[in-house]
Amino acid sequence: KNILHSLESRIAISVLIVQDIIAVLVVVFLFTLSTNQSFNVAVLNALIFVIAMFFVVGKVSRPLLELLESWGHQDKMVLYALGTGLVFAFLGTFLGLSPIIGAYFTGFALAETGYAERIKREFSFFRELFLLFFFVSFGSKVLLPTAPLLIGFIVLLAVVYMAVKLISYGVFGTAIGLNIPSSVAIGAIMLPVGEFGILIASIASNLNPANCAAVGNCLVNGSELLSIAFSLTILTTLLGPFLFNKVDSIAAALIKIYPVKVRQRIALAGDQIQGLEGLFINSIFQNQVAILLKNLVANLVIAVSVVYLAFILRQQITLSFLHVLPTEISLALLLLPIIIWPLFNFAKELKALVKKLEYSLFSLAFKQTKTMRSEESIAFDLTAGFLMTLLGLLGFFLLYSPSTSLLFLLVPGVYTVFAAIHFGKSIYSLLDHYATLQPRGAKRVFN
Repeated sequence: KNILHSLESRIAISVLIVQDIIAVLVVVFLFTLSTNQSFNVAVLNALIFVIAMFFVVGKVSRPLLELLESWGHQDKMVLYALGTGLVFAFLGTFLGLSPIIGAYFTGFALAETGYAERIKREFSFFRELFLLFFFVSFGSKVLLPTAPLLIGFIVLLAVVYMAVKLISYGVFGTAIGLNIPSSVAIGAIMLPVGEFGILIASIASNLNPANCAAVGNCLVNGSELLSIAFSLTILTTLLGPFLFNKVDSIAAALIKIYPVKVRQRIALAGDQIQGLEGLFINSIFQNQVAILLKNLVANLVIAVSVVYLAFILRQQITLSFLHVLPTEISLALLLLPIIIWPLFNFAKELKALVKKLEYSLFSLAFKQTKTMRSEESIAFDLTAGFLMTLLGLLGFFLLYSPSTSLLFLLVPGVYTVFAAIHFGKSIYSLLDHYATLQPRGAKRVFN
């Protein structure tokens, strides 16, 4: 129907991405129920795992894929993507997470490398192959409903699901400036229950304790749950295109029961929210200090996430170089090349932030509105470098104790090194500037 590039389809794709992320959180929750973990710990581990994985896969994959291309081995990119997905799915299990999370977000990370279309095209064979196995495995567990009561419940559930989805999109679509036919069209596009619905039902069907049938304490009826999920998927997939063709009729019926005043109030509320969003973005995120703070926090979170993930994995793996260095030192040496980049950016952004704050305070105190002079810039650099180094040393010694893992000292240690480099550079700039100010004929103190 040539609707892929329409406004409704673009919005539906954006909603699908958010919906998939929510589905991943549901998978995390169900997986924690099956493994008796704390949900808060599982969500924290999943968040840290995803942040660290995005950074590692992004930084490592791009040069490796470029190297494969330069060597003429573009056909090996798909094998690299498959191996990366398997590795991070395997690592996810060490954190007590579902392997789905590692594989799913690895695909997101690889999509940022610039080779996403090639990998996706060449990966189509593997996708279709594993999809076949997935549905065969799922189909072997599914029994079509035969009980009249269950069939009636599935039909009623499908009708309520589709009605709620079409009405909710039709009502709240006006809040973002869409008309009712476009809003209902988005709802019709979003009608089919996707593969995540089947996946969630499959995980939920395994939540029962062992021998629950004999004891009588089963949480769910696994066979009925799978039957309901399968039937909903079939019904919504088949009825979705039919209802999409009836969008105008559905929209006309919705307009009749949708009060104009309510519609106007929802549209007004949407305009106000969008206005606040624009004001927030213009006044804060386009402000230089806010941008520095955002980058500062992002780089620190990446470095801490990588270290935390390594600390968790350290308890599960044995790693040593030539049986000479302990596992923790070996792992720290492997982490250094990974965390150097975000900590270098963190130190650079912190220096720029401190320097800007110093100049603001200086301008406020002395009523200066002109641009920063070279002497002032050198002085601000010197002060910023000193404060940064002092902060790094303070953080290092606060964390240090005989029982502290070496991995947790990596972040303050590496940051302190970069802060000391900035401090030393500012001292050299001061001495060099002083040397250039010596009058001609005077004895130069510094060469």
